[in-house]
Amino acid sequence: MLVVRVVLDTNILISALITKGTPPDILYQAWLKGEIEVVMTSAQVAEVKDVLTRPRLKRFVHAEEVDAIVENISAYCSCFDHVPSGKHILGSR
Repeated sequence: MLVVRVVLDTNILISALITKGTPPDILYQAWLKGEIEVVMTSAQVAEVKDVLTRPRLKRFVHAEEVDAIVENISAYCSCFDHVPSGKHILGSR
């Protein structure tokens, strides 16, 4: 079976982590089940960590959970140091 690669915007990923049953959560659950492959850059992973530590999210995510969440995201996504060009993504020559 062909697995679809998806780039989730940081806001979508954060939304999935703090709200259940929403479209972002449905995407997140599909990722956990292996139905889609999430592709991120190392810069985006750093951005997720930064956003999760912001004061307005403290009611959803405790500070001691942030590192574990980011480690899990890093472990399960396909992470690149830079964004591949469109030509590479589309497979054109």
